[in-house]
Amino acid sequence: NRFDGHREVADVVYHRDGGDGYLEAYTNFSHTKRHLQAQRPQFGDPTTFLDWTDDSYFWQIGVRGEQEFEFAGVPNTAYAGLRFHREWLPNYKIESMPFGGGPSTTTRDSEFETNTLAFHIDDTIHPTEKLAIQAGVRLEWIPTSEGSDDIIPFDFEEEFFVALPGG
Repeated sequence: NRFDGHREVADVVYHRDGGDGYLEAYTNFSHTKRHLQAQRPQFGDPTTFLDWTDDSYFWQIGVRGEQEFEFAGVPNTAYAGLRFHREWLPNYKIESMPFGGGPSTTTRDSEFETNTLAFHIDDTIHPTEKLAIQAGVRLEWIPTSEGSDDIIPFDFEEEFFVALPGG
C-alpha cells in the first residue's frame, strides 16, 4: 500500500476583548489531495490493485462571543455563535486494475457538497461558587447536501434542519 497527499490550511481569527466578554470573527479553509494505491485482498495473493484519488475542500466563516452578567444576583456567562460551513468533494475516483495487468475499470466516480448554517446559544449559571448549570440550544440547517456517482449509480439532494439541546 502507498499513500501520497498533501493538505493546505489557512486560519484567520480576529479577537476583541470588551468589558466582561469577548467577540471573535473567524474564517478557515483547507484543501486535501489524496492518492492511495492498495492491493486487494490485503492478505493472501493479491488479485486487484486499487488506485484512489480525491480532492476535498472545507471552508467556514463565523462569529462567536462570550458575555458575563448577573441576573437576579446570580452570575451568568452567555456564549453564542453563528457559522456558515461548506464542505465539498468535487472528485472521488477509484480505478481497479487486475494485479497481473490488463485494462482498468472505474468503480467509483463521485462528487459531494454540503452547506451548513449553524447557530448556538448557551448560558452557564453559577448559583453557588461550587455549582455550575449549563443550558442552551444549537440550530443546524443544511440547505444543500447533494452528491452523485454515475458508476454505482446514486444521486441525492437533501435539506435538513434540527434543533439540538446544548449544555
